[in-house]
Amino acid sequence: MSAVNKQMLYMMPLLTVFIGWTLPAGLTVYWFFSTLLTVLQQWYIFRQLDKEEAATTKSNELSV
Repeated sequence: MSAVNKQMLYMMPLLTVFIGWTLPAGLTVYWFFSTLLTVLQQWYIFRQLDKEEAATTKSNELSV
């Protein structure tokens, strides 16, 4: 199983570049920016959840 994960780690970016190279430029740009916005959205959401969790933990510590 580890060999498959290692292969995917290196082959998927190459496959993505190859597919992007063969598609029209507009589609590749759309694909790139939609992925970038998704990453930024996930980063923001997880940061907000961490803040809420820290606030909840702090309030629980104060009430004990």
